[in-house]
Amino acid sequence: MAVAGLCGLWYGGGMARQLRHHTAGGWYHITARGMGRRAIFGGDRDREHFVELLAEMAGRYGVVLHAYVLMENHYHLLIETPHANANRALRWLNVSCAAWFNAKHRRSRKRLSGK
Repeated sequence: MAVAGLCGLWYGGGMARQLRHHTAGGWYHITARGMGRRAIFGGDRDREHFVELLAEMAGRYGVVLHAYVLMENHYHLLIETPHANANRALRWLNVSCAAWFNAKHRRSRKRLSGK
């Protein structure tokens, strides 16, 4: 399952995705990758800031972050949502990441594609 948002995430496939049901206590594997499979992190500081945003997302939305992997052009998260709010939390994460990256690099385009 991938989540839409932030830097321009893309969820593959030619078929429409199934409706995502969010439940209290749900566990989700989230993936997001750069538009056109481009890099989403410009360097170590971008990665560090993303990890800071992950911590802030967990505090803000009560999401439990069990694991994460940051790759050059995508990331993976394993989250638990005690409050059934994965969409809101991930939207905030992706928008916050994109805004910071675009301001830092003086860009205005979408970074991630996804759903």
